Amino acid sequence: MEGHFDEVQDEYDAETQGFKRMFKYQIESDPIEINQTVTQAWRRELKAGDMIDVSLKLPRSRNDYAWVQAKIISVYSVDFLQLDFIYDNWQIKKIINKWSIKIEQFGTYTKDLYEQRDKLKQMMLVDAHDQQTWYRSIIFDIQERSQVNNDNTVKMAFIGFRVYCYEGDKTDKLGVYKGWSSRFDEWIPLYSQRIRPFL
Repeated sequence: MEGHFDEVQDEYDAETQGFKRMFKYQIESDPIEINQTVTQAWRRELKAGDMIDVSLKLPRSRNDYAWVQAKIISVYSVDFLQLDFIYDNWQIKKIINKWSIKIEQFGTYTKDLYEQRDKLKQMMLVDAHDQQTWYRSIIFDIQERSQVNNDNTVKMAFIGFRVYCYEGDKTDKLGVYKGWSSRFDEWIPLYSQRIRPFL
């Protein structure tokens, strides 16, 4: 009997640790939000493998939010979704309540944004986000690449956080530019919300 109790206690402890870990990585939401979403039947049907739109705070930003696409990896305790942010792997918090107003049906907010990015080409100017700031930037290359810490292969843009212009104060092999040197160039998923088409 005592062995059975220890086994049940171990199971309980493991489950408790799992919940603590889950809440550490949870995207904050207000419990009052449930009142706004409880009538939305599509939320009850969410399951592993489904895609959704999620509103996320951009990293190191001053409360800038963007809608991104995420795949549901699993469902915990009926109401919590574990997510894979395919194009925005900078997001550390990957658990969200399915009743949160920070999620919407797939494509509601992201469809047009992602279609705009399909039109981006090499040497086009974009705005790119880094360290709490949006920089006018240039796309040097676009390739299908594997993401770091992720098995996904996605379309990536090689971003230079600079623009080539006569008013520039630095020079490289492409000419005079304003902005950051090639040391800061970065591969960013083309569909990441860290890149915005320059309009």
